[in-house]
Amino acid sequence: MAQQHHARLIYVSTISVGTYFDIDTEDVTFSEADVYKGQLLTSPYTRSKFYSELKVLEAVKNGLDGRIVRVGNLTSPYNGRWHMRNIKTNRFSMVMNDLLQLDCIGVSLAEMPVDFSFVDTTARQIVALAQVNTPQIIYHVLSPNKMPVKSLLECVKCKEIELVSDESFNEILQKQDMYETIGLTSVDREQQLAMIDTKLTLKIMDHISEKWPTITNNWLYHWAQYIKTIFNK
Repeated sequence: MAQQHHARLIYVSTISVGTYFDIDTEDVTFSEADVYKGQLLTSPYTRSKFYSELKVLEAVKNGLDGRIVRVGNLTSPYNGRWHMRNIKTNRFSMVMNDLLQLDCIGVSLAEMPVDFSFVDTTARQIVALAQVNTPQIIYHVLSPNKMPVKSLLECVKCKEIELVSDESFNEILQKQDMYETIGLTSVDREQQLAMIDTKLTLKIMDHISEKWPTITNNWLYHWAQYIKTIFNK
């Protein structure tokens, strides 16, 4: 339909289409130039997003004016009202709600980098990208400002979080029925995290004066309170 009406199609995908590689893979960088370079597509959700990207790219070859925007961990807005639609079904929010209830963390998850892609900033950047004319088809819209999970929890809780073995942590999660977080920590040991490259997109954003806000302790505190309030309703 977009092609029939000579309209630009913006397909919103997810950065999780390139999050994991086999442990033996040497080059684990996943950039805006990459579609498939051997990354692991282990969940139905990421597979559906990946195959949808292929459909869009096929249509682009046939004349469609299309763009693919891969987004990161969508979180509450940086500015304005503390609200986010479907937050209770947003996996990142579900996992964070679990972790905020605990005073310990597994060693593997502790150092996992987390990006907070504020939903208002993400939306604004998607609209901006829809209006620029560049030869680039794929964009990575996610915050470059990351922090390890353990540091995040310690900042919010204002206390040190105990490090425990992955096995002990999984036992705690199972006792608490925290299934979303169990899935996150049960990544096959034969897998490794990708290095997500956002340089091309950030260069465009810088050119049009679009920047990601810095995460502040004040924002993190109110975000954590919002998560607790919503999930306890």
